[in-house]
Amino acid sequence: MKKYSKILITGPPRCGKTTLISKISSELKNKNKNIFGFITIEVKKDQKRIGFRAIDINTNNECWLSRKINRKTQYMVGNYNVFIDEFDDFLEKCFKNFSIESSNNI
Repeated sequence: MKKYSKILITGPPRCGKTTLISKISSELKNKNKNIFGFITIEVKKDQKRIGFRAIDINTNNECWLSRKINRKTQYMVGNYNVFIDEFDDFLEKCFKNFSIESSNNI
């Protein structure tokens, strides 16, 4: 069984977490390393945050993670609707793409 390194970046807002992981993933891709994961980005409209999107660092596929909308969904965090089913589908695609790419390099 292969072992994989895991990296979790944490920190306060706007400290550079997404920038750091984007640079790390670019460097690893340039060295032909298999990487897996996603980043979340803040989405703004008229300088106001309206939600967050998740982006697969391999394929650039993305989905809404949470968003302020005028209707309530089953899952809420503060004023944000959280899209659990969409995020589940997104993760399933991430895992599928990663396992296909990984098996090609074994």
